[in-house]
Order: sequence, then C-alpha cells, then structure tokens
Amino acid sequence: GSSGGGHLRGLMLALLFFSAYVTPGRGRVREREGSADLVIGGSAADPSAVFLGKSLVVWQTQVIGTVFFVPAFHVLLSGSLPADPGIILKEIGILALSAVSLASLGVLLARISDGNRLRDILLPLILLPASLPVFILAADAMNLEADAGTGAASAGALGLAGMAYAAAGSFLYP
Repeated sequence: GSSGGGHLRGLMLALLFFSAYVTPGRGRVREREGSADLVIGGSAADPSAVFLGKSLVVWQTQVIGTVFFVPAFHVLLSGSLPADPGIILKEIGILALSAVSLASLGVLLARISDGNRLRDILLPLILLPASLPVFILAADAMNLEADAGTGAASAGALGLAGMAYAAAGSFLYP
C-alpha cells in the first residue's frame, strides 16, 4: 500500500544518494592511480565534456539500477507489484530525474574533494545539503495522493534542478 510505497521511494532516494557518493569518488581514486588524469589533462578534451561524460555514466548506472530495483522493492515491501503499472513508471521517471542532479553533484564534489585526506567524510557532508532540494522535490513529485498538477510541477522543477546542477558542474569542473 501507501506505506510500502513511501518506504520504497525513501529507500530508492537513499540508494541514489549513496551511488552518487560512492561511484564518482571511487572512480576518481582509480583514475588518479592509473594515471588517467595525466592522459585527460594532456589531451585537448574540454573539462566540461569530461564532466558531462562522467555524469552521464553515473546517471546511466543509477537509472539501470532503478529500472531493476523499483519492481523488486515493490514485491519485497508490499508482496506484489502495484495493480497500476503507471505507478512504477512514474516512480522510475521521477527517480531518473533525481539521478540527473545527484550524478552531477556527485561527480563535481568528488573532483573538488579529490586529494583531501578527509574525502570520505567531507564528500557526503557536502553532498547531503546540496541534495536536499532534490529529495524534497522528488518526494513531492512521487506523492501519489497529491493532485496531478502538484506532481507535474514538482517533476518539472526537478528537471530544472537537474539541468541547473549539470550546467553549474560543467562550468565549475576543474
């Protein structure tokens, strides 16, 4: 029911946040150790293109996980899939929009905190407050009891937030 759906949406947002924190951060360590930074730095690649490419990879990973786990979590938390398949599609769509912002933030903040000894502590502490607007908009957009206009407005705002985070990251990516 509604409680299981609420738990599902909260759990999926938490998983997206966790993957936005872990995936770019661990990737940066491997890039640095494998000297990929030297290759990228010596090439003619535009830093904003590198940022958008990394963000796209993280986003795709999050969306693939979301498509797989939303139906699985429905079955685990409520015992069955919802009667209306539109509910699953709406949740996947909203989570995919949320993932745009979280992937962009994760890649940018992983790069900014790179080389810092406190990176594993610093990154989630910076990422969480920057992610709060995304969580609020996503929770509002996925509220199935609200009218369609409220959900659509929140989904639109979530899309705009994703574009704003991606644009800001492409300008600020060092």
